[in-house]
Amino acid sequence: MTIPVWKKGLGLQQIREVRICHTGNWKKKHLHSFQSAYAHAPFLKDHVNLLKQIFSQQYDLLIDLNMEIIKYIMDFLRIETRIVLMSELDVRGKGTPLIIDICKSLGANQFLVQSSALAYYNPVQFKLAGLELVSFKKPEYIYPQMYGDFIANLSILDMMLTCGGKSRDIILN
Repeated sequence: MTIPVWKKGLGLQQIREVRICHTGNWKKKHLHSFQSAYAHAPFLKDHVNLLKQIFSQQYDLLIDLNMEIIKYIMDFLRIETRIVLMSELDVRGKGTPLIIDICKSLGANQFLVQSSALAYYNPVQFKLAGLELVSFKKPEYIYPQMYGDFIANLSILDMMLTCGGKSRDIILN
């Protein structure tokens, strides 16, 4: 599902500036699609209030909607990691130099990157900055899905709706 946003005439926007377009009937359609697709999900009733809130509240900025969903998921999975928005940091630049600035401003000594994205980073720049570039393979969480063949990395919401409180255990194992 995608959320329509205002783009025309706005050029390149920073993520924190992207505004949701509330015209049309997309909210009702999205909520109906979600409820139809997961009508028989064992844990729909546990999360239906989040879905109703997402599609009924008038979020102006996409970042606010995204943060609401992220915080809900983190609370449900009991993830206690602090979230820091890049806009809260005094960092500049693009590409690898920007990542290095973010790491330094947060006091990091390592940067974790998925193996599939490793080619986009310059390891020499990280080494010169005193940072270790550590690659990892994204884990594939296997859990019972409701329909058809298993689809890897479908969605954390799919896992939560079908596995409920066991979702955290699946991720940790």
